[in-house]
Amino acid sequence: MTESNLFARLDVLVAAGLAAAGVVVVVLLVRLARRRLEQAVAVARAEGETARAKVEERLALREEALAEARQALAETSARLADAAARESELRSSLAESETRLAEQREQAVEAERRLGESFANLANRALEANAESFLRQAKQSFETLQAGASGDLEQRRQAIEALLAPM
Repeated sequence: MTESNLFARLDVLVAAGLAAAGVVVVVLLVRLARRRLEQAVAVARAEGETARAKVEERLALREEALAEARQALAETSARLADAAARESELRSSLAESETRLAEQREQAVEAERRLGESFANLANRALEANAESFLRQAKQSFETLQAGASGDLEQRRQAIEALLAPM
């Protein structure tokens, strides 16, 4: 073999060795990159899972708050409906009370008018009865006084005649 052949083979061997070494280096670099990539993916997954867990926890809290708010809204709506029904009942009751009060006022005015008329009639009858009674009593008293005065007048006349007769 010639030296040049030998060098050529040696060059080929060196080139093959270098290529093999390059392949080994590339394989090692690829493995190293794969490990780093797998670690990065694992870290990213862990961070993603942590973030997902936090998001799910916040979502659960918000859903719970939403459920509580919906419950409070339903309770408030029910209380509002009850209050509206109660208001309607009270307004109806107030209208009925106002109607009854107006009727009672009318009845009171009418009763007062009738009572006034009755009182006036009774007062007139009492006044007439008292006037008649007064006139009767006055007439009786006058007749009694007149009779007494007539008798007294007769006695005085006789006394005056008795005094005047001797003259």
